[in-house]
Amino acid sequence: RAPSPRRKDVVDSEAKKDRDEKARQREATQNPEESVVHRGASPTGTQNDLRSSCQALAVMEYGPRFQLSNTQFFSTCQPLDYFCAFAQYLSAADMEYRVSGSKLKLKYLDDGVLAAGDVEIHVEALQVSVTKTCIKFNYLDPINKTDVCDMAIVRHFLSIRNCPELRNFCDATYDEV
Repeated sequence: RAPSPRRKDVVDSEAKKDRDEKARQREATQNPEESVVHRGASPTGTQNDLRSSCQALAVMEYGPRFQLSNTQFFSTCQPLDYFCAFAQYLSAADMEYRVSGSKLKLKYLDDGVLAAGDVEIHVEALQVSVTKTCIKFNYLDPINKTDVCDMAIVRHFLSIRNCPELRNFCDATYDEV
């Protein structure tokens, strides 16, 4: 049995009102891009923007699975302090990076580390204790996501750790108790 033409007109009219109302609400709301928190290299972003957007990110605890790495160092700074300084260092070098949405970690591609090509570098600030932070660098092949081990990697890590903008952060040793 077919719906009556009058019933169909009423339903169509109500549906059109609903669509029009939703369209008005969408137009009245702010631009959706304005509500997105941008974490990463941005020509308009500032250091304070990065700091405020990253304060809610989780700082993972340093543990046994992070030990025995040639590409980590310890600091007495707060994790967010180094993280923001490192992001500023990358921005000054015109390197694009991307900040994790859940933890205090960023990644970027660098084509100057290995002669073989790009390396994906993950940098994470880990909490060792109330007064100590571990800064962990992890180097991955960007295609198959496997760890890359090479003396060039260690040299790259040391060059970043000891660069003038960041060397003051490397000021602690790790003493196991």
